[in-house]
Amino acid sequence: MLLPARKNEAEELSAHERACLELVANGHDARANSRLLSESASTFISEETVRSVEMRARHKLKARSLAHAVAIALNRGLIELYD
Repeated sequence: MLLPARKNEAEELSAHERACLELVANGHDARANSRLLSESASTFISEETVRSVEMRARHKLKARSLAHAVAIALNRGLIELYD
């Protein structure tokens, strides 16, 4: 069951925030996220930056934890699991 999204919710989460949450949902930690995002952006993104982005996403979704943020984002269709 998908929870109703708030107005403009998808716009509230940046592409970077959605990417970080999606990587977490698919089993990657901050170190792996840093490496993967750095490769795709062709610029270095530190683990600290990844953690900051995850924290902003948690705050925007009003989640109690990173796992809760991932659950909310999955339920609302903001992120997907890989095959």
